[in-house]
Amino acid sequence: MWMKFQSVLRPSNAAVAVIGLLAVFVSGSLLAETGLQWRIEADRLEVYGIEIDRTSASHRMTDHKSGHALHFHVEGLHHSLIGPAGEVVLSCSSTHWSECRTASVLWQRPNGMSQSGQLRLRDAELTLDLQPMHAVWALGAAVPTLKIKEFPVAWLANDSAWLQELIGLSGSVDLDLRLGEPDWRFSGGLSALSFDTSDGQVAAAELGLDFKGHWYPLERDVDLVLHWDQGEALFGPLYIPPPELPFELHLKTNLSAADQPLAAKIELAQSDQLRLQAAIQWPSHNDIAIQNLAASIQVQAMQLASMWRQGLESLAESYGLAGLQPAGNVQAQVQIHAGQVQQAKLQFENVQIDDERERIRLENVNGALDLRTDIGALELDLSWQDALLMGLDLGPSELMLDSNESGVIELVNPPFRQPLLDGHLVVHQLQWIDWLSETPSFVLHAELEPIQLASVSRAFGWPLLGGELSGYLPGMHYNQGVLEFDGGISASIFSGALQISNLAVERPFGPLPALAADIEFSQFDLFELTGAFDFGSMQGRLNGYMRDLRLLDWQPVAFDAWLATDPETSDKRRISQQAIDSISSLSGAGGAVLSNTVLRVFEDFPYANVGLGCTLSEGICQMRGLNEQENGGYLIVEGRGLPHLDIIGYQRRVNWTRLLNQIQSATRGGVSIGQPGSN
Repeated sequence: MWMKFQSVLRPSNAAVAVIGLLAVFVSGSLLAETGLQWRIEADRLEVYGIEIDRTSASHRMTDHKSGHALHFHVEGLHHSLIGPAGEVVLSCSSTHWSECRTASVLWQRPNGMSQSGQLRLRDAELTLDLQPMHAVWALGAAVPTLKIKEFPVAWLANDSAWLQELIGLSGSVDLDLRLGEPDWRFSGGLSALSFDTSDGQVAAAELGLDFKGHWYPLERDVDLVLHWDQGEALFGPLYIPPPELPFELHLKTNLSAADQPLAAKIELAQSDQLRLQAAIQWPSHNDIAIQNLAASIQVQAMQLASMWRQGLESLAESYGLAGLQPAGNVQAQVQIHAGQVQQAKLQFENVQIDDERERIRLENVNGALDLRTDIGALELDLSWQDALLMGLDLGPSELMLDSNESGVIELVNPPFRQPLLDGHLVVHQLQWIDWLSETPSFVLHAELEPIQLASVSRAFGWPLLGGELSGYLPGMHYNQGVLEFDGGISASIFSGALQISNLAVERPFGPLPALAADIEFSQFDLFELTGAFDFGSMQGRLNGYMRDLRLLDWQPVAFDAWLATDPETSDKRRISQQAIDSISSLSGAGGAVLSNTVLRVFEDFPYANVGLGCTLSEGICQMRGLNEQENGGYLIVEGRGLPHLDIIGYQRRVNWTRLLNQIQSATRGGVSIGQPGSN
């Protein structure tokens, strides 16, 4: 006997759904009393997102001992969220169909793997065991209840499209589901969830989540509360370590059709460390991308120290800001449209930033930022008690910026005065033009009020230098991690002038910062310069340059440098024996030139000119002097009068690291020296 039903069942409630799903099996079981062999098939069953392509039941008589053999077969099992789930076969053998309370189960998964177990009916409870999973369905209860323990999430691997890219998927799920009207209530937990992706951009290890909530099947609404207290995760550059305190997430959303808008309300809290509320929306379930996001976010409280350790630190490291240690509280209101921030209001309370690499430090920062990108407006009012930037101590100050009617950001109540060491940086004009474009420009008029070089020396660990540093800063541009300066930066140092041009800094606060510049200097007082080091003493004026300078991680890797006596000055030109020895050790001339007993009588010598150059490339310094000598050397110091003394160098190619060590050895100590004698 064979029967087939062509129908689609769409039950209106869970109880009817169960009845519809078992109708074929029950009716077939009644026919078993007749002793006939039969097969019944039904096409298409749909129950709240669960679809079955074909359902069949069959019966055959075995020998007189075994009695009846019943089979129930579900093919093409599919769910709208997880995709295809394979097919299920129930088999039971007994002497009478009514005694068939235990059936063997075979689940054939789409990936070719299978699970086997038992299905038992006892005291109105339907129990399914598929090791290690254990499920109980309380059929006789007023509210049907399904309890599942230790369902392995690995069983879902390759069974659904969105899980196919996960590698090493493991962990288990516990679920307590109560099928009521109008909602289904659920609770449970996710234990030891671990996975990875082939590109390593998304991963999790030993995640533990507890959840509870409501599912409204007719409206497809979800009201979910998640509690996270263990495990770690990675999402691209964002690494989330195990929580110091439990996080709780409250989510309300609607899982309507794919072409309908997707909206959700979120509340996120971690004790008193974080309180956040957000409303987010995408135009449809098929367009979940950042560029389509609309959101309203309110941060009532965020303790920076805790949140920094909880994930913000990894984002900062991806931008080259590793080692920062912020503290304090931040409040924020943010509006996002089409994936872009349109409005943002931030309030800073007692914020502090420390840096283990001592690039930056801020203490007791207070103030507010009001940003409106939709109309090109910005207002900033920040004050700080103390600060440090690249090793330079900054004192207390307050910075106020506002945008004008043209959308240009500029100083409020200029000038802005920032203490810097024992001087000041004074900004008379600051304008940030086209600040929302990819190529913003700056108009900057600032000056550096005199700073004692001794203060700069102590800040950077240099030998103690005398004199003052002052200068003027021209226009500045910052784009895609590169800081460029228009014109040049001028400064007064060693009673002379210093001019820096073509200055550009890449990744100033990031990994491997790089600097490019050309430096020209003139009229340096050699006595002041050499007096800062234990190098020996020289008198005269010095000109020179360092062109095509390139620093990587603040260390020179390339330049063309030249130092020479200024031919236009008539200052006394004398050089001490110690300076002669120092120059000789750098150039390979040797100290034997002063071994003559007569020369040893003199403490210093007159000279006509000095010239020494170095072109650095690939770690080697190519040396040169005033002119080439017939013996293969190059003239560094040209003597004058009596006693006449020339210094000739012979080392052409010098290892840069070795040369630095020689310079440090020659200048170590910062010993103060007296004025050389006159001639």
